[in-house]
Amino acid sequence: MTREDVLRILESKPLHIINRRDYNSAIKALKNPGTKVYCGKRITVEGIPTSITWQYEVVNLFRRLGFTSYEAGNDAPRKGRQGDYIKVF
Repeated sequence: MTREDVLRILESKPLHIINRRDYNSAIKALKNPGTKVYCGKRITVEGIPTSITWQYEVVNLFRRLGFTSYEAGNDAPRKGRQGDYIKVF
């Protein structure tokens, strides 16, 4: 499946689905091929700092659609979750 086909499928979803982090990151990566879209961030829950990632959800979304022209990786110095990225070719 081509990048344009996957982008068309994802953008045709209802707005409450497009606003999810994984769909939003996938659409951003598809619109900007060759750039890294980071899929992790630092949050604080009840005063306790932690990191979350949604890279695996984006990868699974691409796999379900049959899209294979992407790279998933981590470029953080100590492999933290904030360094998780998706890069579409």
